[in-house]
Amino acid sequence: MANGKALSSRGEGGPATRGKPQTVPESPPGTEERLRRLVDSIPDPIAYLDTQRRYVFVNQAFLDMRGLTREQVYGRTSSEVLSPTLYAQFAPLWDRALQGETQSYERQITNARDETRWIRGRIVPDYDRAGRICGVYVVATDIHEIKEVEALRERRERELRLLMDSMNSPAASVDADMRYRMVNRAFEQWCGRGIDDLRGKRVPDVVGEERWREIEPHILQVLAGENVTMERLLAYADGHQRWMSVSYTPRVDELGKCDGYFAVATDIHEQKLVEQQLRRANWMLLSHMENTPLAVLEWDRDGRLIRWSSQAERLLGWSQEQALGATLRDWRLVYEQDAAQLEAALEALKSGAEHRATVLTRNYHRDGQLIWCEWYNSCLRDEKGALISILTLAQDVSARIEAEARLQHLATHDALTGLPNRLLLTERLHQAIANAKRLGERVAVLFIDLDGFKNVNDTLGHRIGDELLREAGHRLQGALRESDFLARLGGDEFMIVIELTGVGEDAGTVAEKLLELLRLPTRIERHDLRVSASIGISLFPDDADGPEALLKNADVAMYRAKELGKNTYQFFSSELAEQRLSDVALEAALRKALERSELALAYHPVREAETGRMSGVLVEPTWVHPHLGVVQPERFLVLAEHSGFITTLGEWLIREALSRSREWGIRGLWLPRLIVGVSARQLRQPMFPDQVAHWLAGISCPPGRLCLALHEATAGHELGSLVPVIEALHVRGIQFALDSFGAGRASLEDLKRLPLDAVFIDAGFAAGTPLDPRDTTVLEGLITLAQAFATEVTAKGITTPEQCAFLASRGCGHVIGRYAGRGMTDAEFGEVLRREQGSA
Repeated sequence: MANGKALSSRGEGGPATRGKPQTVPESPPGTEERLRRLVDSIPDPIAYLDTQRRYVFVNQAFLDMRGLTREQVYGRTSSEVLSPTLYAQFAPLWDRALQGETQSYERQITNARDETRWIRGRIVPDYDRAGRICGVYVVATDIHEIKEVEALRERRERELRLLMDSMNSPAASVDADMRYRMVNRAFEQWCGRGIDDLRGKRVPDVVGEERWREIEPHILQVLAGENVTMERLLAYADGHQRWMSVSYTPRVDELGKCDGYFAVATDIHEQKLVEQQLRRANWMLLSHMENTPLAVLEWDRDGRLIRWSSQAERLLGWSQEQALGATLRDWRLVYEQDAAQLEAALEALKSGAEHRATVLTRNYHRDGQLIWCEWYNSCLRDEKGALISILTLAQDVSARIEAEARLQHLATHDALTGLPNRLLLTERLHQAIANAKRLGERVAVLFIDLDGFKNVNDTLGHRIGDELLREAGHRLQGALRESDFLARLGGDEFMIVIELTGVGEDAGTVAEKLLELLRLPTRIERHDLRVSASIGISLFPDDADGPEALLKNADVAMYRAKELGKNTYQFFSSELAEQRLSDVALEAALRKALERSELALAYHPVREAETGRMSGVLVEPTWVHPHLGVVQPERFLVLAEHSGFITTLGEWLIREALSRSREWGIRGLWLPRLIVGVSARQLRQPMFPDQVAHWLAGISCPPGRLCLALHEATAGHELGSLVPVIEALHVRGIQFALDSFGAGRASLEDLKRLPLDAVFIDAGFAAGTPLDPRDTTVLEGLITLAQAFATEVTAKGITTPEQCAFLASRGCGHVIGRYAGRGMTDAEFGEVLRREQGSA
């Protein structure tokens, strides 16, 4: 063995190939040496051990690796040559090889240079000619660099795996055969399969044929060296879907050849949803912009138009091509006097002084027509507050402006006559007073109320009445100067403001002229109408120094003109003011008197003129003021009539009289007829006849026992309009009488139309009868007239038997007065009833 003959001693127990023994011819001389040199030249360690594990042969590479000489190796056993640790590792392998099993191994071995290197080896049994194992061949190859490359690759793969697993979205590495080599956990979750199940699987088998057909063209682009990115809605194995941005990148080897690709998905689901929402919002915004009736304009920071909607084109006539890029000054868009207003609003938005601004301007349509537009401007700024653009919404408000102008006119003018109303009157009066103060002049306020207008309105209808008011307004306006101011307050009331600037100018003269004009007859639809007017005058600064006080004082003066007989004018005076204050205070006290039960009833017996028998009783209210004492009915009834309180007071009077009548009936006292005064204002109340009938039914009183009496003077010119009411009372069985006949100004035409049951002649006509021939003649004439209008005539104010006898002889059937019985309290009248009915 020392001379290396073992290399050629296969027939003599040396090494042999595995299998059956074969006959090997003798080697030529010198072959062994050449073979040794050849084996020594091999860089991988080679050794041969016999069955006793003694080294028979090693090559130079083996010696170099162990740092030994052949003398230190040949003939020695492996336990002697190798370290104990190394021997322990190889001993089991040699055992199995000596049993006939070829062994392969990879081990880290430390060489003579103290370097630990990876080797890969094979231990192959050697057989002799008889087929017995005679030793083993050990061949090793240094694979350290390969192992390092593999370790580097494994480390990189681990790092790549960690990197891929750190991604929340699917990622995969695919080779050129379209087989998965590596996937991350997110990929596993996506397809519902683990890495062991995926590695080596072909992509079409995993994603499915349909999906593969979609992506195959893109994969071919990637394999050709391109990077491809696409957005896909990926369906996960559990059924839910998410939007992903999938990037395919070529996988290139060290030679620059593409050997597959990397696929990395980025989850863009939320971003996609936001994009969809933004896209929808943008679509909706654009749709709204196009469908909204408002024109949509947008200006950049330089004031140039960058948006011009179709509505803007319809509104202003300019096309988008003509409008875009233009500024306000580039075309005739805004009315010249309004352009500065819009420009100022836009500049305020640009500077940040305002965040939004609304501007109303006149604008030119392209055809030259002028229209009113309202501009709603707001600015759009970035996160730093820098201006991006200004958005403007515009609409045609011409109709609204015209309507507002009409409404303004309606708010400040009377719809019937077109004259200014109280609102403008107050404003104009303020101006007139201010001018008068500055110039040291005077202002006259004339309050005009038409006399008899209500009678026209009620008898001929509102259409005729309205035409009469228009004619009155026209006449008044025509009689005034341009500087004078005429207003209608409502109803039949007008007001005039006159600035008395000239010397000798007199409001009274103007009033006389106006009265004369208004007295002229007016022809309306075949009706010749005649009305007059009552005018009250107050002066600045004589009577007051403010508008409200002047108007109030003119009103007071006008009522005084009414009291003086109408068809006249009256200047305001301090006495009138005092009287007015007194009336106001007394009116307030009257209202409280009813609440405090200060009012009572006074009973005036009505007797037959011939027999003296009581035929009824006239009931009047009485008032004892806690401080003023007895207030005469003539005083407080007039106040109640003017203030409208007469309706409340009159209702109390009727119901209280009916209540007392019922109480007398309960006591067994019979009252022939109850006469209660009413006013025209009461009669004009809706449902008044029904109310009275209801009150009568409430006490079970026959309607014929009640007679309502209207004072002629309070009715004025309105008697004709009351005919339907009186007829309605008659239908319900209630009687109606005209009181104080002869004291008013009722026309015979009106009296002839009234369905009267009784007439009460005013007390003033009986004073001189029968001694004074003139009084007697007048009274006889009144009796004759009364008998023509009613079946029953009663004379008031009778104080003597002679007067009563005279009236009876002239056909006047009933009398009231001191002779018939003075005004009595409830208790006094009850006593009279008991006495007279007891004696009967």
